Amino acid sequence: SETPKCMLEGICYPVMIASHIKPYSQCGEEDQFNVNNGLLLSKNLDSLFDLGYMTFNDEGTIIPSQNLKEDVVNHLSQYRLKSNFINAKRMEYMKYHRAYVFEKRYSNSQNTRRNMFQMAKEITVYSNVADQYKIYDAGKKDTVDK
Repeated sequence: SETPKCMLEGICYPVMIASHIKPYSQCGEEDQFNVNNGLLLSKNLDSLFDLGYMTFNDEGTIIPSQNLKEDVVNHLSQYRLKSNFINAKRMEYMKYHRAYVFEKRYSNSQNTRRNMFQMAKEITVYSNVADQYKIYDAGKKDTVDK
């Protein structure tokens, strides 16, 4: 089987993040584990996406936040989701991301500390070595294999 690569950069990093499009904490059980509610991204791209500094339009083009520096926007402009990653269900989740996450999560300074802790609990890390997904719970020291 092919080694997983970042869905944007096409690079096989040793550690990548299986990022939820609709945040895990805002999903029912069906959405939490739906493969269309995820993007496999490098850590930097996951952070930008998860914190609402970037999102995607229905054609897979990155929409950068107005709060990003020009050099970051220029860097992001070279990437887009490939057509094989775009489907109706994933774009339904992306519509949610554009409405409720993009340019919203990082801007709520009152809840930054709580949001960062919650997001840390939501992060799902893909382990190349174990060839399985592991969920790291920031509130616990152990991991749960999925």
